[in-house]
Amino acid sequence: MNKQKILVGMLLFISPFLVGCSNHQITTQNASALEFKRNETNTKQIAQQQPLPNVQWNNRQSLALDQFVKQWQKSYKPARHFLRYYPGVAGSNYLGYTFPQDFSKRNLIYNGGQMKLGISKDGADKYNYNVVAIYSDATNASLKDADHLYLMTIHNGKPLVFVNTTNSQAKKGFIYVKLSQNKQLVTAFTKIYTATPKELNKLSPDTRWQLVKYQGMTFDYRQLGAMLESYMSLSNEKITSIAHEESFSIMHVEDGPLKVGYYNLSPKLGYKYNANELEMKSNDLVNPEEKISLHDLIMATYRTRKQQNDINYAAQIINLKP
Repeated sequence: MNKQKILVGMLLFISPFLVGCSNHQITTQNASALEFKRNETNTKQIAQQQPLPNVQWNNRQSLALDQFVKQWQKSYKPARHFLRYYPGVAGSNYLGYTFPQDFSKRNLIYNGGQMKLGISKDGADKYNYNVVAIYSDATNASLKDADHLYLMTIHNGKPLVFVNTTNSQAKKGFIYVKLSQNKQLVTAFTKIYTATPKELNKLSPDTRWQLVKYQGMTFDYRQLGAMLESYMSLSNEKITSIAHEESFSIMHVEDGPLKVGYYNLSPKLGYKYNANELEMKSNDLVNPEEKISLHDLIMATYRTRKQQNDINYAAQIINLKP
């Protein structure tokens, strides 16, 4: 009888603790369910992912052309080094002329007339001749072996390569150009310009930086870089507006994180990523490091169609500096 009383007493004493533990477990389960429900609700708020805009020229094509030129320049005897004036080096000097800034002076002559040309990051028909790349070997030119200035342009939807030429009646302050007869260079530029995304990937594969899938959406390092810049920016300016600046670039780094920022001021944001989060390191003393979940990054920068269009377009036109 005494044993029964003791057992009943123990049960009465332990019962509140058991109920408390049970309630705590239920509360934890409810919190997890609520968190899942919140994320599910937030995900439903994301607009259906918009495809990348169909532009005529993008930074993948720029990289493919750059990789070709690095090999093609070896065909010169003696060996030459072609510096990529654009995109990649703002304000490059060609025998006293600064490109692409000096395009506004209309000091290039073709077929006896001043060329109306300018930089077009997406190849859109903004000028008569839309320049998408510039290369020159003027840094190692000599009188015996003349320098070259190559302009890769899109004219009425067609790829054209111009090169400087001599003119016995040249006017001071002008550069005379002609259509390039270098078959290798012209063929490569045309092939890259007309390549489908699948063909372009064979010409310039991005094997180092994997694609990330999240809730049925797919992102590459360019989109994630644009999203990070937009996420960290204190400006209300759209990332597309920032991407149009000549000095802004997402850069490949052989060993280490990718970097996004202004290459002439040293890149401000370095980032690595995986399927769950993006890890950021900055030269900003206030916020030098941060881990951002893909969910938070997407909700902040890629939730609406306007945001998606902004990020996707910027990802294609931000300069890539190898």
